[in-house]
Order: sequence, then C-alpha cells, then structure tokens
Amino acid sequence: MKTKMLTFRARNIPKEYGENDLKEALRHEFTDEEQVNIVPLTSLVPSCRPQSRTQDALLQFHPKTPAFLHAMEKDKTGATERHILVGDHVISIDLNFFGLTQVSDPPVDGSVDSE
Repeated sequence: MKTKMLTFRARNIPKEYGENDLKEALRHEFTDEEQVNIVPLTSLVPSCRPQSRTQDALLQFHPKTPAFLHAMEKDKTGATERHILVGDHVISIDLNFFGLTQVSDPPVDGSVDSE
C-alpha cells in the first residue's frame, strides 16, 4: 500500500541557506537509521511576510516522515509545531499553513506567465 507524503512548511530559514544547508539541518534531527533510509525533499521559497530576513520552505520526506515530526503527523488539529535550532535561527516546522506559503520563487523581473 502506497502512503501519502505529507507536505510540511518550514519558516525562519536563514536567507543565506541553500537547499543542501536545509537538508543537512533536517538530517541532524534524524535517528541513525533515518539518516540512511529517509530522503528530505525541499523547496525554498521567499517568505510572504513583509521585510522578512528569512525564507520559507516546503518539505516532504521519502519514503516516510522522520520520528521527530510524528507528533505533527498524528495531530488532526494541525496546531503542533516543531522547532529546530540552526545557528542563531529557530526554524519552525508545521502542517498548518492553509496555502499561506508561496509555492514558487517569482522571477526577479516580476513577470508571471499565466498560460
């Protein structure tokens, strides 16, 4: 039986972080077994908060969610958050974002093709 991959949101990611930096930070929270068996899939996007000095990300994990996020997976209210310390930043991870996170990085010139 195929399991559905959940999409998590991460907020407060340092602007200087790339996807590999974020993946490494997430792997620090994995158990030894998960280090070998779970692949974090990430997509960094600009923060939708005005004048933010951070960025957001959408996260998925293949083939399953790591143990440090199981409480969120089980919480049907969507109110549970997990925080991880990365340098001077506390990255917040949740499931309760209701589409309020950009899902792509718009072009620098601001043009968007709707076709």
